Order: sequence, then structure tokens, then C-alpha cells
Amino acid sequence: AVVAVLMYREIGVASLFGVAAMLLFIPLQAFLGKMTSKLRLRTALRTDERVRMMNEIVSGIQVIKMYAWEKPFGKMIQFVRRKEMRAVRNVNYIRGILQSFTLYMTRGCIFVSLVGYVLLGNFLTAEKAFVITAFYISVRNTMVVMFPMGIQQISDLRVSIKRIKNYLLYEEIGNNSRISENGCNKTKKTETEEAGIEINDVKAKWDPTAVEYTLNKVNLNVKPRTLVAVIGPVGSGKSSLIQAILGELSAESGSIAVHGTYSYASQEPWLFTGTIRQNILFGLPMDRHRYRTVVKKCALERDFELLPHGDKTIVGERGASLSGGQKARISLARAVYRKADVYLLDDPLSAVDTHVGRHLFDQCMRGFLRDEIVLLVTHQLQFLEHADLIVIMDKGKVNAVGTYESMRSSGLDFANLLTAPEESSKHDDDSGAEVKSKSSQVIMNRQNSTVTMNSMDESIADSLIDEEADSPLQVQEKREMGKIGWGLYKKYFGVSGGDMLFFLTAFFFVGAPIFGSTG
Repeated sequence: AVVAVLMYREIGVASLFGVAAMLLFIPLQAFLGKMTSKLRLRTALRTDERVRMMNEIVSGIQVIKMYAWEKPFGKMIQFVRRKEMRAVRNVNYIRGILQSFTLYMTRGCIFVSLVGYVLLGNFLTAEKAFVITAFYISVRNTMVVMFPMGIQQISDLRVSIKRIKNYLLYEEIGNNSRISENGCNKTKKTETEEAGIEINDVKAKWDPTAVEYTLNKVNLNVKPRTLVAVIGPVGSGKSSLIQAILGELSAESGSIAVHGTYSYASQEPWLFTGTIRQNILFGLPMDRHRYRTVVKKCALERDFELLPHGDKTIVGERGASLSGGQKARISLARAVYRKADVYLLDDPLSAVDTHVGRHLFDQCMRGFLRDEIVLLVTHQLQFLEHADLIVIMDKGKVNAVGTYESMRSSGLDFANLLTAPEESSKHDDDSGAEVKSKSSQVIMNRQNSTVTMNSMDESIADSLIDEEADSPLQVQEKREMGKIGWGLYKKYFGVSGGDMLFFLTAFFFVGAPIFGSTG
């Protein structure tokens, strides 16, 4: 406003022509800014899709390499990247238009003001021209540079706020350690109270918009010192039942009560980068007697003898250097080592051989845990006769609960219960052949392996205090140092569009200021 008044005093009404021309650009800049916001949101979605796909590919890179699927997955990555690049290119087009205003908007307004001044019958002098030019240059940064930049920043801010808003509006899952609104609770048992599980008319589903319930009117009562075998076809709700007990699946109606502490072994074994001992202790203090007993009951002694450093062998990320059976038994040992009243075991026998499964069932679940509640999800029918209680699930419902004898006397055929699409249990060979040789260096070097170790919880790191000095150390990633060859730069130029596009872009970068100054 101050500059407009000064220009009016200098050249009169002609100054309004230039100011009006400058104001006409504001709606155009706002429109382009709105388009930038929409395209920026689309770019963010494309980037999320690419990052998610890359994470999945990196997680399953071993399978991809083994099946020689590099080319198909490479084409998938290229397709996703092309979609992202198209979105980024459209955003940059608009940003280029906004940035070009800095070059010709000020000059255009000067031209309009001076032409108007002449057309009104005035004589243009160099003094007038330089003064008007100085006025427009003084407002250039505000109107031409900062205003478009502010529009871009606001568009990015709107996208970020919208994404954060969508995240914050997700339904919150309350802390189920106490009685919650949906009636689910888990309580600590008192000294005189015995452990137990009480599930009454529970209805729950993972997707709130789904029509069918994952668990539909489930009722189950488990008394202390009971081995419960949960069986049923794939998708019958066995794992969802355990997740509901853990509180990961919230019940829409009914009640769940777990009296006492619990320990959980997941269906998919989870291991972190560290020693096998760390994975078993998982931050708990070392109880050597219990540790040795658990290792024996989980059939890990032979593996420790064959591994290069025994239980101090460093496993790769997610246990990449171990077989499926070894990972399953280590995950089971972690759950068993933790003292609890209730043990929730989600199909730990599916990844081991028959004789190893028999050892785990007899020595660990029936033997070591005989005084506790064990809820075992399994497809191994040969163990059902030794279970205290059998729960048969189908389509999210509990079809039958009883002992093995009562169900056999009723004429129930267990084999037919599992004839629905059966889970293809892959039995890994848990003999010595499955153990990686020392020459394979049992450590899978990954870029973030050292970072993972450094960021590990202090309680887990404390479990290493009593380990001997000859324990294997985390091997850092190897790095090569040297100069970047010209071939790499040439490859970058080729990917960016070729030599012609590169020289054309360089010409515009150099030529635009020259032509703008001479004009």
C-alpha cells in the first residue's frame, strides 16, 4: 500500500495499471496453489505405496532371490515408481510456473505502468523509469517470491494436517488391563485366587465395517492346571481367540477375564538381531537353572552344540540365519522362560518335525507347564488324546468343548474337522543338516543391523552382563571408500532423460537470467 501511494504521487493514475496487473496474478497463484495441494496429496499416496512395497520386498528378499523373482518384482517397483514420478512431475510443473513469476511478473508490471503513463499523454524520462522500477523491485520479494512460496508451504501444510487428522481420528483401543467399556478385562489374581480364563458371549471382528463377526458368541471357561487344545480349519478363529484374550482384538459385546499373568508365543516366530540367549531372556534376569531347563524342554540343546557359538550365536535380522523350526522353538522358549499363570501358544508345533513336536508336547507343554494353564492352537491331531480339554472352532464359533474321550464316544471324527483348506504346514528338518555351517558366518549383514542393536531396550542389553568375553560381537557393515567413477554420473544422466535433455535444461538455467537481464 505504501509503495502504491508513492508510485501514485510519482506517475499518477498510470501507477494503478501496474498495481492492478500485479493483483490479477493473485487469483492465478491461489488457483495454482490449490492444484499443488491436490497433487501433493496424490504424490504422498504414491510415495507411501512405493515405500510400503519396498519394505515388503526387502522383508521377503530371501524368498525372491531363491525363486529368481527379481525381474517380476523389479517391474513392479518400476511401475510404482513411474506412477510416483508422474505425480511429482505434475507438481514440479506448477511450481515451475509459480517460480517463473519472479522473472516476468515484475517486468510486466513495470511495462504496463510506463506504457499507461505514456498513453495518458505524459513524457517518460529516465528519472521516472528508474524510480518506478525501484518501487516494483522493493515489492518483488513480497508479492512474487514470498507469496508463491507461502502458497506452496500452505498446500504442503494442508496435506500434512489432513494426513495427521485422519490418523488421529482412528478409533482408539483402550487399555484392556482394566475393565473397559466393552466389558473386556484382564486382572491379576490374588494370592488366594487361582488362575483362569473366562470368556462369556464374546462377539468381535477385526474390520468394524464387516458384516460377519470374526468371533461370534464365544463361550469358554478354563480352570487352573489345564492343557487346552484349540483346533479347527483355517479361518475358523483360533488365532483371533488368542488375540482377543491378549486384548489385541477388542470385543464388541461379552466379557473376557484372564486371572493371572500370561505369556504368548506367536504363530509367526519373531526374533530380533542379537544372540539366541538375548532372544530367549528378552530382558529378564538370567536364572541359570530355569534357563537350562527351558532349553532342554524346547529341544534346543542339540542346536546349541552345532551352532558356532552356542546360545551366544548372533542370529540375523528376524532370525534370517536360522531354520523355521529353530525360530519356532526359540520363540516358544522365550514364552516358556517367562514365569506366568497362562501360556498362550499359537500353533508352535507346525514348523517342527514329528519327533521334535512330540518332544515339545510331552516335555514342555505336558511336563514343564503341567501346573499352569496352556492354551495350545494346533493342527496336530495325534496330541489331542493327551489334552485335558479340546475346543473345536469353526467360522468364529465354538462348536464343541469337551475331553477327548467324550468327543470320541459321541462319534466325532476329528480328521473331518480339518478338511477345510488346510494350512500347509512346512516341516523344517531340525536335524544337524539344518544348522548353517560356520563358514556362512551366521550373521546376515544388513544396513541397519548395528542401529538395531544400539537402539535395543536397555533391559535386554543388561542380560549380557554375565556373558563371557569371547562372545561374538555384532559385525559392522563393510564399506568401500574411494572416488565415484564417471560411469556412475553418466548413468545418472541417462536415467534423467539423456544428454539432450540435460543440455537443454542447462541452457534454460543459464539463458533465463541472461535474457531476463537484457530485456
